Amino acid sequence: MKSPLLLAGATLAALTLSPIVPAQSPEPGNQLASVDGSDLTRQLQEREDKILKLSLEEQLTLRAAQQRSVEDTAVKAALRARDKAVLEFEEAVLASMVKADPGV
Repeated sequence: MKSPLLLAGATLAALTLSPIVPAQSPEPGNQLASVDGSDLTRQLQEREDKILKLSLEEQLTLRAAQQRSVEDTAVKAALRARDKAVLEFEEAVLASMVKADPGV
């Protein structure tokens, strides 16, 4: 039960803090970064680092808002849509890999 709550909280933090993070274009020649999840891991770490720079009171306020937002029906629907998109992406990657090399 904690895992979906943490995931939802991390997702909300990402959505909440995304205007703070400047848009970055992928590094040339590093097309696998988005496939292996390293971009997401890096982005989540950067957001967490920014949260840790807040005062304790601001952190508590942010975390409380994240917890409350998990119950929002729009947030739940967005999380389901995101999960569905991730599964579709993984299926497309696998299908492409099998097409490129049927031995995979």
